[in-house]
Amino acid sequence: MWRDLETWICPALSMVSSIIKIVGGLVSGSIALLADGLDSLINILSSTIAYAFYSISIKPPDRDHPYGHYGFEILSVIITSIIMLFVAAIIVSTVFTKSVSRVRSEGILYSLISTIILVAITFYTLLYSKKARSIALRAEARHLSIDLVESLLVLLGVVLAVYFNPLFDLITAALVASLMVAGALFNMKSIIDSILLTAPPRFLEDKIRLLTMKVNGVVSCHNIRMRRVGEKIFLDLHVTVEDYMSIKSAHEISHKVEEIIKENIPEIVDVVIHVEPSTG
Repeated sequence: MWRDLETWICPALSMVSSIIKIVGGLVSGSIALLADGLDSLINILSSTIAYAFYSISIKPPDRDHPYGHYGFEILSVIITSIIMLFVAAIIVSTVFTKSVSRVRSEGILYSLISTIILVAITFYTLLYSKKARSIALRAEARHLSIDLVESLLVLLGVVLAVYFNPLFDLITAALVASLMVAGALFNMKSIIDSILLTAPPRFLEDKIRLLTMKVNGVVSCHNIRMRRVGEKIFLDLHVTVEDYMSIKSAHEISHKVEEIIKENIPEIVDVVIHVEPSTG
Protein backbone atom coordinates (compact mmCIF):
# COMPACT_ATOMS: atom_id res chain seq x y z
CA MET A 1 0.00 0.00 0.00
CA TRP A 2 2.73 2.47 0.97
CA ARG A 3 4.66 1.66 -2.16
CA ASP A 4 1.62 2.47 -4.30
CA LEU A 5 1.22 5.73 -2.36
CA GLU A 6 4.84 6.65 -3.06
CA THR A 7 4.35 6.24 -6.81
CA TRP A 8 1.45 8.68 -7.17
CA ILE A 9 1.64 11.19 -4.32
CA CYS A 10 4.38 13.35 -5.89
CA PRO A 11 2.79 13.53 -9.37
CA ALA A 12 -0.57 14.36 -7.76
CA LEU A 13 0.85 17.19 -5.66
CA SER A 14 2.87 18.43 -8.64
CA MET A 15 -0.34 18.56 -10.67
CA VAL A 16 -2.00 20.71 -7.99
CA SER A 17 1.02 23.02 -7.87
CA SER A 18 1.23 23.39 -11.65
CA ILE A 19 -2.49 24.16 -11.99
CA ILE A 20 -2.18 26.86 -9.32
CA LYS A 21 0.77 28.39 -11.21
CA ILE A 22 -0.97 28.32 -14.59
CA VAL A 23 -4.19 29.81 -13.20
CA GLY A 24 -2.14 32.40 -11.33
CA GLY A 25 -0.21 33.27 -14.48
CA LEU A 26 -3.41 33.70 -16.50
CA VAL A 27 -5.15 35.73 -13.79
CA SER A 28 -2.19 38.00 -13.03
CA GLY A 29 -0.66 38.23 -16.49
CA SER A 30 2.69 36.93 -15.21
CA ILE A 31 4.73 35.21 -17.94
CA ALA A 32 7.21 33.88 -15.38
CA LEU A 33 4.45 32.26 -13.31
CA LEU A 34 2.75 30.82 -16.39
CA ALA A 35 6.03 29.44 -17.72
CA ASP A 36 6.82 27.93 -14.32
CA GLY A 37 3.41 26.27 -14.33
CA LEU A 38 4.01 24.73 -17.76
CA ASP A 39 7.40 23.57 -16.53
CA SER A 40 5.71 21.91 -13.55
CA LEU A 41 3.37 20.04 -15.90
CA ILE A 42 6.44 18.62 -17.62
CA ASN A 43 7.80 17.75 -14.17
CA ILE A 44 4.76 15.55 -13.62
CA LEU A 45 5.67 13.59 -16.73
CA SER A 46 9.34 13.31 -15.77
CA SER A 47 8.45 12.32 -12.20
CA THR A 48 6.15 9.60 -13.50
CA ILE A 49 8.91 8.38 -15.81
CA ALA A 50 11.42 8.31 -12.95
CA TYR A 51 9.19 6.23 -10.67
CA ALA A 52 8.06 3.94 -13.50
CA PHE A 53 11.59 3.28 -14.72
CA TYR A 54 12.81 2.72 -11.16
CA SER A 55 10.12 0.04 -10.76
CA ILE A 56 11.40 -1.62 -13.93
CA SER A 57 15.06 -1.31 -12.89
CA ILE A 58 14.58 -3.36 -9.70
CA LYS A 59 13.11 -6.32 -11.56
CA PRO A 60 15.28 -9.45 -11.51
CA PRO A 61 17.30 -10.44 -14.61
CA ASP A 62 15.45 -12.25 -17.39
CA ARG A 63 16.30 -13.79 -20.74
CA ASP A 64 16.38 -10.45 -22.59
CA HIS A 65 18.17 -8.64 -19.75
CA PRO A 66 20.56 -11.18 -18.19
CA TYR A 67 22.43 -8.43 -16.30
CA GLY A 68 19.26 -6.95 -14.86
CA HIS A 69 17.24 -3.87 -15.79
CA TYR A 70 19.45 -1.20 -14.22
CA GLY A 71 19.94 0.56 -17.57
CA PHE A 72 16.34 1.79 -17.43
CA GLU A 73 17.39 4.28 -14.76
CA ILE A 74 19.98 5.71 -17.13
CA LEU A 75 17.34 5.99 -19.85
CA SER A 76 15.05 7.77 -17.39
CA VAL A 77 17.69 10.43 -16.68
CA ILE A 78 18.27 10.98 -20.41
CA ILE A 79 14.55 11.40 -21.15
CA THR A 80 14.08 13.77 -18.20
CA SER A 81 17.02 15.91 -19.30
CA ILE A 82 15.73 16.19 -22.87
CA ILE A 83 12.32 17.29 -21.57
CA MET A 84 13.93 19.96 -19.38
CA LEU A 85 15.92 21.36 -22.34
CA PHE A 86 12.80 21.39 -24.52
CA VAL A 87 10.74 23.37 -21.98
CA ALA A 88 13.67 25.76 -21.41
CA ALA A 89 13.70 26.51 -25.14
CA ILE A 90 9.96 27.31 -25.06
CA ILE A 91 10.44 29.70 -22.12
CA VAL A 92 13.31 31.53 -23.85
CA SER A 93 11.24 31.87 -27.02
CA THR A 94 8.34 33.34 -25.01
CA VAL A 95 10.60 35.85 -23.25
CA PHE A 96 11.94 37.24 -26.52
CA THR A 97 8.55 37.45 -28.24
CA LYS A 98 6.38 38.79 -25.39
CA SER A 99 6.04 42.52 -24.81
CA VAL A 100 6.31 43.96 -21.28
CA SER A 101 2.90 44.26 -19.60
CA ARG A 102 1.48 44.89 -16.12
CA VAL A 103 1.44 42.02 -13.59
CA ARG A 104 -1.51 41.93 -11.17
CA SER A 105 -0.96 41.42 -7.41
CA GLU A 106 -3.00 38.18 -7.33
CA GLY A 107 0.03 36.45 -8.81
CA ILE A 108 1.88 36.76 -5.50
CA LEU A 109 -0.68 34.62 -3.65
CA TYR A 110 -0.77 31.94 -6.35
CA SER A 111 3.03 31.81 -6.46
CA LEU A 112 3.32 31.53 -2.66
CA ILE A 113 0.84 28.64 -2.39
CA SER A 114 2.47 26.65 -5.20
CA THR A 115 5.93 27.15 -3.64
CA ILE A 116 4.79 25.75 -0.29
CA ILE A 117 3.47 22.64 -2.05
CA LEU A 118 6.77 22.21 -3.90
CA VAL A 119 8.72 22.33 -0.63
CA ALA A 120 6.77 19.29 0.58
CA ILE A 121 7.20 17.39 -2.70
CA THR A 122 10.94 18.03 -2.89
CA PHE A 123 11.75 16.87 0.63
CA TYR A 124 9.56 13.77 0.23
CA THR A 125 11.26 12.71 -3.01
CA LEU A 126 14.74 13.40 -1.60
CA LEU A 127 14.12 11.20 1.44
CA TYR A 128 12.62 8.40 -0.65
CA SER A 129 15.50 8.48 -3.18
CA LYS A 130 18.02 7.98 -0.35
CA LYS A 131 15.97 5.14 1.06
CA ALA A 132 15.71 3.42 -2.33
CA ARG A 133 19.33 4.18 -3.38
CA SER A 134 18.05 5.02 -6.85
CA ILE A 135 19.88 7.23 -9.36
CA ALA A 136 16.63 7.91 -11.24
CA LEU A 137 14.83 9.10 -8.11
CA ARG A 138 17.89 11.07 -7.05
CA ALA A 139 17.90 12.80 -10.44
CA GLU A 140 14.22 13.55 -9.98
CA ALA A 141 14.93 14.98 -6.52
CA ARG A 142 17.53 17.29 -8.11
CA HIS A 143 14.99 18.20 -10.75
CA LEU A 144 12.43 19.06 -8.08
CA SER A 145 15.04 21.03 -6.14
CA ILE A 146 15.67 23.11 -9.25
CA ASP A 147 11.92 23.55 -9.65
CA LEU A 148 11.70 24.75 -6.04
CA VAL A 149 14.46 27.30 -6.63
CA GLU A 150 12.61 28.39 -9.77
CA SER A 151 9.40 28.85 -7.78
CA LEU A 152 11.21 30.97 -5.20
CA LEU A 153 12.72 33.08 -7.99
CA VAL A 154 9.32 33.41 -9.63
CA LEU A 155 7.78 34.48 -6.33
CA LEU A 156 10.44 37.17 -5.97
CA GLY A 157 10.09 38.15 -9.63
CA VAL A 158 6.32 38.51 -9.36
CA VAL A 159 6.66 40.65 -6.25
CA LEU A 160 9.18 42.92 -8.00
CA ALA A 161 7.06 43.03 -11.15
CA VAL A 162 3.94 44.00 -9.19
CA TYR A 163 5.49 46.68 -7.01
CA PHE A 164 8.39 47.98 -9.11
CA ASN A 165 8.68 47.12 -12.81
CA PRO A 166 6.93 44.45 -14.94
CA LEU A 167 10.24 43.87 -16.74
CA PHE A 168 11.29 41.79 -13.72
CA ASP A 169 8.70 39.21 -14.80
CA LEU A 170 10.46 38.54 -18.12
CA ILE A 171 13.89 38.57 -16.49
CA THR A 172 12.72 35.95 -13.99
CA ALA A 173 11.37 33.75 -16.79
CA ALA A 174 14.79 33.88 -18.48
CA LEU A 175 16.48 32.88 -15.21
CA VAL A 176 14.08 29.94 -14.88
CA ALA A 177 15.10 28.72 -18.34
CA SER A 178 18.80 29.03 -17.43
CA LEU A 179 18.34 26.93 -14.29
CA MET A 180 16.54 24.25 -16.26
CA VAL A 181 19.40 24.01 -18.74
CA ALA A 182 21.90 23.77 -15.86
CA GLY A 183 19.82 21.03 -14.23
CA ALA A 184 19.63 19.00 -17.43
CA LEU A 185 23.40 19.22 -17.92
CA PHE A 186 24.02 18.19 -14.31
CA ASN A 187 21.76 15.16 -14.70
CA MET A 188 23.62 14.11 -17.83
CA LYS A 189 26.92 14.50 -16.02
CA SER A 190 25.70 12.12 -13.30
CA ILE A 191 25.31 9.26 -15.82
CA ILE A 192 28.31 9.89 -18.06
CA ASP A 193 30.38 7.28 -16.18
CA SER A 194 27.70 4.67 -16.86
CA ILE A 195 27.54 5.53 -20.55
CA LEU A 196 31.33 5.46 -20.98
CA LEU A 197 31.76 2.40 -18.70
CA THR A 198 34.23 4.34 -16.57
CA ALA A 199 35.79 2.35 -13.73
CA PRO A 200 34.79 3.29 -10.16
CA PRO A 201 37.40 4.94 -7.87
CA ARG A 202 40.69 3.08 -7.38
CA PHE A 203 40.17 2.64 -3.64
CA LEU A 204 37.27 0.31 -4.40
CA GLU A 205 39.60 -2.01 -6.31
CA ASP A 206 41.97 -2.08 -3.33
CA LYS A 207 39.07 -2.92 -1.02
CA ILE A 208 37.98 -5.79 -3.27
CA ARG A 209 41.52 -7.16 -3.25
CA LEU A 210 41.70 -7.02 0.55
CA LEU A 211 38.32 -8.70 0.96
CA THR A 212 39.24 -11.46 -1.51
CA MET A 213 42.50 -12.23 0.27
CA LYS A 214 40.60 -12.76 3.54
CA VAL A 215 39.01 -15.94 2.12
CA ASN A 216 40.91 -19.08 3.10
CA GLY A 217 42.39 -20.84 0.09
CA VAL A 218 42.89 -17.75 -2.04
CA VAL A 219 46.51 -17.35 -3.10
CA SER A 220 46.10 -14.08 -5.00
CA CYS A 221 43.70 -12.08 -7.13
CA HIS A 222 44.24 -9.96 -10.22
CA ASN A 223 42.57 -8.56 -13.36
CA ILE A 224 39.93 -6.76 -11.31
CA ARG A 225 37.53 -5.03 -13.67
CA MET A 226 34.40 -3.05 -12.84
CA ARG A 227 31.76 -1.11 -14.73
CA ARG A 228 29.08 1.10 -13.29
CA VAL A 229 25.43 1.22 -14.34
CA GLY A 230 23.79 3.97 -12.34
CA GLU A 231 24.40 3.17 -8.68
CA LYS A 232 25.14 -0.50 -9.40
CA ILE A 233 28.53 -2.05 -10.14
CA PHE A 234 29.34 -5.17 -12.15
CA LEU A 235 32.61 -6.89 -11.21
CA ASP A 236 34.81 -9.61 -12.62
CA LEU A 237 38.16 -10.77 -11.27
CA HIS A 238 40.63 -13.62 -11.42
CA VAL A 239 41.36 -15.63 -8.27
CA THR A 240 44.26 -18.09 -7.99
CA VAL A 241 44.18 -21.17 -5.76
CA GLU A 242 46.62 -24.01 -5.03
CA ASP A 243 47.20 -26.49 -7.86
CA TYR A 244 46.16 -29.54 -5.82
CA MET A 245 42.74 -28.11 -4.95
CA SER A 246 39.70 -29.96 -6.31
CA ILE A 247 37.20 -28.31 -8.60
CA LYS A 248 34.58 -28.53 -5.87
CA SER A 249 36.80 -26.77 -3.32
CA ALA A 250 37.76 -24.07 -5.81
CA HIS A 251 34.08 -23.56 -6.59
CA GLU A 252 33.28 -23.16 -2.88
CA ILE A 253 36.04 -20.58 -2.52
CA SER A 254 34.67 -18.57 -5.43
CA HIS A 255 31.25 -18.51 -3.73
CA LYS A 256 32.81 -17.28 -0.49
CA VAL A 257 34.65 -14.53 -2.37
CA GLU A 258 31.41 -13.42 -4.01
CA GLU A 259 29.57 -13.41 -0.68
CA ILE A 260 32.17 -11.38 1.21
CA ILE A 261 32.40 -8.80 -1.58
CA LYS A 262 28.63 -8.33 -1.87
CA GLU A 263 28.22 -8.14 1.91
CA ASN A 264 30.80 -5.39 2.28
CA ILE A 265 30.13 -3.46 -0.96
CA PRO A 266 26.34 -3.34 -1.51
CA GLU A 267 26.73 -1.42 -4.80
CA ILE A 268 28.19 -4.54 -6.41
CA VAL A 269 25.27 -6.61 -7.72
CA ASP A 270 27.05 -9.07 -10.01
CA VAL A 271 30.39 -10.85 -9.54
CA VAL A 272 32.08 -13.08 -12.12
CA ILE A 273 35.08 -14.99 -10.73
CA HIS A 274 37.64 -16.78 -12.87
CA VAL A 275 39.48 -19.44 -10.82
CA GLU A 276 43.05 -20.28 -11.87
CA PRO A 277 45.81 -22.55 -10.53
CA SER A 278 48.60 -20.67 -8.77
CA THR A 279 51.24 -21.98 -11.19
CA GLY A 280 48.93 -21.38 -14.20
